[in-house]
Amino acid sequence: MEEKAALELEDVDLGVFLENVIRIFDQRLKDKQLSWVIDVKENLPPIKADLFKLEQMMVNLLDNAVKYTDRGEITVSMDVHDKRVRIQVRDTGIGIPKDDIPRIFERFYVVDKSRSRRSAAQGSVSL
Repeated sequence: MEEKAALELEDVDLGVFLENVIRIFDQRLKDKQLSWVIDVKENLPPIKADLFKLEQMMVNLLDNAVKYTDRGEITVSMDVHDKRVRIQVRDTGIGIPKDDIPRIFERFYVVDKSRSRRSAAQGSVSL
């Protein structure tokens, strides 16, 4: 049976968090001539989160957005909705087929293996 690591909850300032994460991708965005659209509502409350796991999730989302977007922009928005903080990542890339969306959080699930191989052949790097 797999042991799950305990969450290490701490207060996270989402504005600072996002600035640090998107910095990782700045050069790749410049190389692909893509742009960021950052829409973070003012006065977002800090959240209790496992910073490492939150960073891992955001890096994975943004990595895929950059990898599968050939032109346009990647939008990250954060706001409060029903007393919860909502984080959204949108891009102008090829998208995910609706039938695959329920499975995207499964470990090792790949929507289209040929698409991943094509990206690897084009020099994309996964973090």
